[in-house]
Amino acid sequence: MTMILSGCTTGTPLDAVIPGEPPVVSGFPAATPARMKSAVVWGNDTRTVNAALLWLQKQGVAVYGPSVLQQTLAKNAARDNLLLIDEASVLAAANEVGAGPVVFSDRVGDSRPPMVSVRAVDTNTGRVLWSGNARFGSSQQMPSNDTLSVLTEEALMGAWGVKPTDD
Repeated sequence: MTMILSGCTTGTPLDAVIPGEPPVVSGFPAATPARMKSAVVWGNDTRTVNAALLWLQKQGVAVYGPSVLQQTLAKNAARDNLLLIDEASVLAAANEVGAGPVVFSDRVGDSRPPMVSVRAVDTNTGRVLWSGNARFGSSQQMPSNDTLSVLTEEALMGAWGVKPTDD
């Protein structure tokens, strides 16, 4: 039996999820993220929400998932006869339960190439505290859980001004 190996391996954890080149990352810290003590994470993709929850917890932030807001949102939607829950409803529910800022963690656009956008919004003022996004320049495959986790972490690091570590 003959095995043929092609390509090279660098041995980094990102080798399996980066499609040839590192992601393009941008970020805008409008307020010092280090002051953030707690937050609620909300988003349109559970993979990006879960990745944001884990990353923020590692930064020492007390983080609450969407379940904290679900009951309040359901009650408010029924009371206001809402069919869709929009960003204003999420901010109002977070303010009602006394949560810190809401971190929106969303997969953006079509599946290829994948992009993740994150931003923290103050529940009292609606002001964007910080934002970031990360995307791959090109991708021929559907984004995996690992791909979206990497992009979420990269977007958060861009928003916070944190340099990646060499794992």
